[in-house]
Amino acid sequence: MDLLELCMGCMANRGQREECPRCRYKEGTPAATPMHLLPRTELHGQYLIGRVLGHGGFGITYIGWDKHLQRKLAVKEYFPNDVAMRSGSSREVTAFSTRLRKDFDYGLERYIEEARMVARFAHHPNILSVLNFFRENGTAYIVMEYLEGRTLEAHLDRIGGKIRVEEALGIAVPLMDALSEVHAAGILHRDVSPDNIHLGPNRQVKLLDFGAARMALGERSQNLSVILKEGYAPTEQYRSKGPQGPWTDVYALAATLYRAMTGVMPPGVLDRMTGEELKAPRSLGVEMSEQQEAALLKAMAFEPAARFETMEQFRNALVPPIHAASSLTLEPVAPLISEVTTQSAVRQGEFQPPRTTLPPVEKKRIPGWVWSAASGALVLLVLYTLRPVPPARVQPPRRQVASVEPSPTAAKEDTPPAPQPEDPGPAKPAGPGYEELVSKAGLAGKASEAMELASAAIEVEPDRWEAYDLLAQVQLYNNNNFDEAAANYRKSLERGGFATFHVQLDGKDGAGSGLLRLGKNSISYLDRAGTHTFTARTEDVKEFHENRNPIPRFLRGGAAAAFHVRLGNGENYNFGGLSKDKAKERGLILQLAGER
Repeated sequence: MDLLELCMGCMANRGQREECPRCRYKEGTPAATPMHLLPRTELHGQYLIGRVLGHGGFGITYIGWDKHLQRKLAVKEYFPNDVAMRSGSSREVTAFSTRLRKDFDYGLERYIEEARMVARFAHHPNILSVLNFFRENGTAYIVMEYLEGRTLEAHLDRIGGKIRVEEALGIAVPLMDALSEVHAAGILHRDVSPDNIHLGPNRQVKLLDFGAARMALGERSQNLSVILKEGYAPTEQYRSKGPQGPWTDVYALAATLYRAMTGVMPPGVLDRMTGEELKAPRSLGVEMSEQQEAALLKAMAFEPAARFETMEQFRNALVPPIHAASSLTLEPVAPLISEVTTQSAVRQGEFQPPRTTLPPVEKKRIPGWVWSAASGALVLLVLYTLRPVPPARVQPPRRQVASVEPSPTAAKEDTPPAPQPEDPGPAKPAGPGYEELVSKAGLAGKASEAMELASAAIEVEPDRWEAYDLLAQVQLYNNNNFDEAAANYRKSLERGGFATFHVQLDGKDGAGSGLLRLGKNSISYLDRAGTHTFTARTEDVKEFHENRNPIPRFLRGGAAAAFHVRLGNGENYNFGGLSKDKAKERGLILQLAGER
């Protein structure tokens, strides 16, 4: 490509035209301010700088072009506004004064450390990839992947301020997994907020800027009001020696979800200190369960010791444990369509899921195959995991309340001693409760064991739905027993629950696997990446029928969609079942959908 024909607004080929036909950027447009590098500035002998994408308090982000790899990317320049300047047409960045030079250099070193740290997670699909970093012009630059789409903050502004709970949870799940991996490496994000969460065109979720350099510089200058985002920063970030840990990011993510679901900015820590109340989401009209509300409010507890200690605890309480480890042997989930084609998995005119040997579970990172296998425990552990569990960490210290025993002299002397009951002998241990049985069933190693535990849970509380749904999944995907599965799915629906199916989604941006959940008044889909996730009321589902005109088999590797859903907003979804008998499973799903 001729670099002179490269548009500095979008990095597309504009040809000989002065104005780019794609983005309307005019060649020769000067920088908006002297603080910005001029378009077509070359850095590191490899990167061409274009227009400014964003200018925050601690950096400037440009669109860029990699001359070696011939691809578009983003380049972020370290430029703390309160400390640094660029004079005239010079590229050099300098501190305002000798006194501020130490602060500038200190923040610069933290900036490089942050780039080095984030580059370790370039493999993670939900963390913005750092491709390179280097020093130049008296400052430093971080080269990152270029992201199409918008931030969660921009998305909320565009659609009226809030999203449904299910959509918020679809965004939260991949972020929770990403933060869990970051925390396992001993790193904190410290700046989770709607403007640091990116949603791609296919709803791929990415975690953006870590706050290490900015926080370090702000703490050094003791100007915390500049670096903290009111409403999302917890109390310990306002204290110079506040004990920060995973619970710090737990608060920020919970506050972000609160804002996204309620449409209301949560009150800041300083306002809460003076008595402003954090209103419960359901009182603001959010349609969520009591357990989910309790989990969210616990994560936003004012004192760190009252919150969840880890992101895993928060996730398991707020979201069904779809990422929890399980060795329950369900039918393997089909790979993505691109994998189907490369594996030549078309046999006798239909797609056959490849059988794989399940790898051991890593200590912190849960493999993708586990997601589908563990979905049998969907929503079932929420009550169980919400039981009070005191954090194991020592700091911050909890207030100790001394126990007071009654004085022997306080009792009246003429009160006769209470009669001593006869020794009844050793107490018989109480049997496991419903939640415990369901929890064990979802994590059982064998289908027979899962069925036995789910059946025992039904005997304990026959009017609850979770065990019926779990039992039906095992009967369908392990035993290929459609009649019994259908009966238990109906029992779950009759009790206000759901019928959960493991399906493949052929979306317009690719294919993936996830959970289709039919309820009495709703239909929802949740995939493991958080893309294409939706929830709709029954009356908003305009079509739910068998797809009579599937995509040609040669285009889909034999995995053509089995049935089609069209929502009231015009979105279309094509699903394929993944059981041993796909046609029969499809019929069961369509039948239950028609009975709702």
